[in-house]
Amino acid sequence: MKKGCWFALLTWGLAAAAYWYWLRDRFDPPANIWVPIIAGFFMAMVVGMIRTAFSAIGDVRRVRRALEPGGFMGEQPKDGENIAVAGHIRPLGMPLTAPFSHKQAVLYNYDVEHPGSSSSRNNTGPVKDYSGLALTPSVIDTMRGQVKLLCFPQLEGVQKEVAFGPDALHNAEEYIRKTEWASMGLNPAQMYREVRELLTDDDGEIRKNFRIHGCEDLSGATLMEEIVEPGAQVFAFGKWSAEKRGLVPDQGIPARMVVGDTSHVLKTLRGKVTSGFIFALVFAGVVNGILYLLVTRGRFVHH
Repeated sequence: MKKGCWFALLTWGLAAAAYWYWLRDRFDPPANIWVPIIAGFFMAMVVGMIRTAFSAIGDVRRVRRALEPGGFMGEQPKDGENIAVAGHIRPLGMPLTAPFSHKQAVLYNYDVEHPGSSSSRNNTGPVKDYSGLALTPSVIDTMRGQVKLLCFPQLEGVQKEVAFGPDALHNAEEYIRKTEWASMGLNPAQMYREVRELLTDDDGEIRKNFRIHGCEDLSGATLMEEIVEPGAQVFAFGKWSAEKRGLVPDQGIPARMVVGDTSHVLKTLRGKVTSGFIFALVFAGVVNGILYLLVTRGRFVHH
């Protein structure tokens, strides 16, 4: 995570410097400073989109390699290498029980929200009351053998399901009443500690429950779950630990998991490649088009 942040800041700085060199004599102060800074920030976002697209290209290659039986019969991955593994995920012990639907799960996350204000002057979106996640020690049965999942992954291809009905409401009320909650209010230090612990945990067993606004009346609340069930076909991308024989966080960046068969996974990744490049080109065109209009017709232009 630190490496990615430093790269983003460096990209922003270089882009801002390039724009300043181009625009320094074309805008009156202080616009000749803040316009390059803003433009550089947007172009750093463009570079980030392109990096994401190239990363997805690498994921496509890793998926294909993971599906080649001959690729796993010889040398094992190098320690610290970013790899992809494919197979069915299963718990090493008893599966988890999702809090609202009570479905069996290897891992899940959930949210409880209630509608925000709908007045004309203060129209807000849903307000989050509770949020949490859990992972039980589990392995992915692949052609190279068992690969442990040792961190909570970023999920892709998992539909967020809304649990409804009297049973789901009763289950949610029971869960809220019996659970020990960590408060995630406006305490930045605690938020940092919780997020850091989540992003660095590599023992394969995680359970986090956060109280945000903590509405007690769930009658009008929306109950949502994302669940990966035992036996699901998954593709996981992450850093290989030879010592632990599993996927671990990479400098605070968790593994990623796409749920579905091969065609679905490849379609998802190729979509990320295409959308990444298209959004990057369109966004870059819009930013530089606006700059061109400011230079030729803008009010801040130096004459």
